[in-house]
Amino acid sequence: MIRIAATVLVGLSLIVMPVVAADQLWYRGDHAGAVAGYRALLEVDPDDTDARVNLTLLLREAGQLEEAVAVSAQLAGRSRVHHLATVILAAGGADEDLLSSFDSAGDGVLLFWSGLAAFRSGQNDLAEERFSRALQVTPELAYARYFQGLLALGRGDWDGAIEHLEGVRRLEPNLTSAFAPLAQAYYQRGDATEAIALLDRAAIALPWDTEIPSLAALWREEYPVVAAREASAAQRRRAVAQAPVVAEVTGSRQTMPWVRVGLAENVRSIYLKTGGPYRIVPVPDDLVYRNAAQREAARGETPDSGERLPGGQVLQVSLDGETRALTVSSEEGEVLVSATQPLRLVYDDPRHTTILFDVTYGHGQFSAGREDRWYRGEMEFLPFLRSDAGTGTFTVVNDLPIEEYLYSVVPSEMPAWWPPAALEAQAVAARSYTLHRRDRFRPRGFDLVSSVLSAFYRGVSGEHPRTTQAVEATRGQVLMDGSRPLDAVYSANSGGITESARSVWGGASVLVGVVDPRVRIRGKKA
Repeated sequence: MIRIAATVLVGLSLIVMPVVAADQLWYRGDHAGAVAGYRALLEVDPDDTDARVNLTLLLREAGQLEEAVAVSAQLAGRSRVHHLATVILAAGGADEDLLSSFDSAGDGVLLFWSGLAAFRSGQNDLAEERFSRALQVTPELAYARYFQGLLALGRGDWDGAIEHLEGVRRLEPNLTSAFAPLAQAYYQRGDATEAIALLDRAAIALPWDTEIPSLAALWREEYPVVAAREASAAQRRRAVAQAPVVAEVTGSRQTMPWVRVGLAENVRSIYLKTGGPYRIVPVPDDLVYRNAAQREAARGETPDSGERLPGGQVLQVSLDGETRALTVSSEEGEVLVSATQPLRLVYDDPRHTTILFDVTYGHGQFSAGREDRWYRGEMEFLPFLRSDAGTGTFTVVNDLPIEEYLYSVVPSEMPAWWPPAALEAQAVAARSYTLHRRDRFRPRGFDLVSSVLSAFYRGVSGEHPRTTQAVEATRGQVLMDGSRPLDAVYSANSGGITESARSVWGGASVLVGVVDPRVRIRGKKA
């Protein structure tokens, strides 16, 4: 789509400058070009509301808030909400005249933004009234309920704060900022167990908030719930069924690419349960990135290497600060193996799996939490010792064939009930993305993490027969970018328009922004 921009004077000549649609420049990641394009469009037609809204959003994104306020001042009707939002972001609030101009009983979004302006200006009664009316009109506005929860917390209404903030969790689970105030409300109401559990989850979801761990430590001193929780966890570990036996992957596990998935870092102790007869063998540092066959050949390993131990055992892996050794013990405390180098848990039968208890996952993500998970493949424990004596932690790595890894990843990234062709396309994209990114976390001892920072990986519990079939149907198929696997990034929902890789990460890429042919842009079909 080509537009004709304003006529401009160059020297003594008048020329007409054709401009590629500013929308398209935005989609391609050329923000500076898009800003220039929208400005040119507004010179031709100052009443072009779409161009004015888009220019406002681009200027806000670039942090040019004063200019964004000036551009948005001419917006009217429903689009005027962008002006109010911009004023609030630029100044932290809004004056009464501006607030009164947004008192629209029939528009929940306008009411929310006016409520936020009142909240930031300290007009709590007005803020409460606007948030309440916003929710009456638009019940799904999670942020309106969130701020209602903060207002209730501020006036000491613990039950009201819990009601509002629990409502936020139901409406918008990824609003992680609700965790800590909700924990405060439970604590003030006297429910310390729930408060500490929520604060623990907040610490995982918001690792940059250094105040949360300190507050959790204070609460634990006042309400010692750790001992009771550990007793309950020990009982659960003994009662849990044996790790499941899975169908063996077809093809040779020894020659196909393997991936190393970092499941947990900075660990001092972790419990696991073995699924079948196993061995624990040392892993020389220079072998950790070779495939299974190469590792066995390099260290002369045979099926008889290492003591074979019975399956179904609950084990504790810990790092001894004094000896600086990794120790694998039975739950009763009997030391089975101790070494100062990485250790690997291996099964002779690849169908056996390992349960890891209380795995912390999703650091920095809304889905953060803690749960028991079981995994295919082998487990490796990598010690990271600090120079000062008596300190250090270890990392837990799941090492397994890429196809078995994809069994869990594909249904986590796309609903398993989708058409087979879509599932197969997702399998190829995930395989390509995985192989491209294998060296990203190598300094930390693994290829990938188990969160959405790489791909969401839950282990065996995340698998589904339909997606496993899609992985098998595309075995070994990889998208290539020259001589290297393509960095085939994907998203859950593009809204019909993808963003260019250059716009998101910078640098050249074959992944350019495209528009679904069924999407209409500014009144014309793309």
